[in-house]
Amino acid sequence: MADGLANTALEQVASLAELAANQRGVSLIGSDLRLFENRVGVSASDIDADTQISPFMLGRTYELALAPTARRKTGAHLTPEAVARNLLAMMAPPTAGDTVLDPSVGGAAFLIAAADQLVAAGAAPSAVLSQLAGVDIDAGAVAVAEAALAIWGLDHQVEVRALSGIHHGDGLLDPLPRADRVVGNPPFLNQLRSSSAHSADRRVALREKWGDLVGAYTDDAWLFLAAGLDAARDEGQLAMVQPVSVLAARHGESVRRHIGERASLTGLWLARDRVFDAAVQVCGVVLGRGSDGHDHVERRVGADFAPAPRRSSQPNAQQWGSAAATLLSVPDVDLVGRTSATIADRATATAGFRDQFYGFVPFVSESSSDDVDSSHAKLITVGMIDVMHLGWGERNYKFAKQSFTRPTIDLDALAANNPKLNGWVAARRRPKVVMATQTRVVEVWVDTDGVVVPSTPVLSIEPHSENPEELWLLAAALSAPAVSAHLLAVNFGTAMSLNAMKVAARDVLQLPLPTETGAWREAADLLRDAPLELADFAALMGRAYGVQDPALVAWWLERLPNRTE
Repeated sequence: MADGLANTALEQVASLAELAANQRGVSLIGSDLRLFENRVGVSASDIDADTQISPFMLGRTYELALAPTARRKTGAHLTPEAVARNLLAMMAPPTAGDTVLDPSVGGAAFLIAAADQLVAAGAAPSAVLSQLAGVDIDAGAVAVAEAALAIWGLDHQVEVRALSGIHHGDGLLDPLPRADRVVGNPPFLNQLRSSSAHSADRRVALREKWGDLVGAYTDDAWLFLAAGLDAARDEGQLAMVQPVSVLAARHGESVRRHIGERASLTGLWLARDRVFDAAVQVCGVVLGRGSDGHDHVERRVGADFAPAPRRSSQPNAQQWGSAAATLLSVPDVDLVGRTSATIADRATATAGFRDQFYGFVPFVSESSSDDVDSSHAKLITVGMIDVMHLGWGERNYKFAKQSFTRPTIDLDALAANNPKLNGWVAARRRPKVVMATQTRVVEVWVDTDGVVVPSTPVLSIEPHSENPEELWLLAAALSAPAVSAHLLAVNFGTAMSLNAMKVAARDVLQLPLPTETGAWREAADLLRDAPLELADFAALMGRAYGVQDPALVAWWLERLPNRTE
């Protein structure tokens, strides 16, 4: 056996596979399977011999036997049987002669489920194994997948044999065989994490192969959608597990556009619950090539794939998030195209950069009282901002891993020691609207006197006009229930929680302005003079945006932090 396969994980899987074969009356010792190459025996398994070993168990055992660091580096978390079967059930039924490809085969969970589908469609089990193709960059996973399919074959009276269709390779860089059905659970390799980031050489190779689909933060899992779709035959189908970030991440838009030009989104599953050992939230994407019968999107939700109402139209590259957000009862609000006027016409927005955040650290101290003299300025963090309320001085907050109640910046020391950062602070010391960036609804506070300094990633939204009324108009527009629903949808899955939105400065600047200015101005006045009258405010902003939906108002009010009737 190759040195790359000689490890404890594969020893455990080989022991389990041999026991599974023994249960079926044969031995795999001496077979042509890669997992048993040059093996003359295996250690005894600790699995109860009375327990029927499923072929799905081999991949799971391999995953659990790998060191956690190895799993994080490869981004591989093998697929539970129920997920594989239920996601494949969202595809149109196969014909007996269909071929199936998994370009990141792992433990072969999807191919085992696909094999059962083909048998149910009338295919002979002996032929089915020749209709399956799998590729994986992990040679160990390839050996495990082949053995798992051999156990499946034994369950269908097929003699054990080597499977040439299962081979070691790179599903993103090597040529893939064409297939009628492409399936899988590709590795999730978030490029923001050092443990899973690419080497420089691999990034260059991916960019040469996939061009503009590869950006600085492109997850490999997204690229597998493109690779799998390219491998699917005309009128073929694809079903893949994906990180939920694929639905709305800005860096994934080029991949979504690539898909939209070649296929239709026919099915969408939102896990909502944790279905893998990894902490990442997942979804399932089902695509169909060709143009017939793909107007609607079938939707499922939860670990049990509970049916949800179909979406009646195809989402564009910006609407995949909306198609999923409504599964979590986010009202379906689309503000795009209602008007060409946007927040950018009335204000600028900035969140600063890491340089600002870390640059403040030497100059931040705790104030002994709520009154801050002119040599200092209040520093605010995202946790201090609620809906039209600033919590500075009310409780403890974290800044740079330290706890503060009344954090302030020493302006004199800053000016003397960091003139560049001092200039940035001076530019922020003006009337503005400050906004938290990862919340359940939009949360802003109006700094009418321009006294606070926002700490990255707090957004500072600064009107072009010096008219004080403009601050309240901006705050009202941003606080509208329709805007919260819109931002949750267009950024769905990019925050740490599926129930939260993660908002960047560009998201704010692209927001459309209300079209009914009378209601907008009335709502802005109410927000300024009676900020606790939020139900009335919500109704007015519904008129202002032309979205007069009591359910939207009720949804927004229910999500407000610390709301009391």
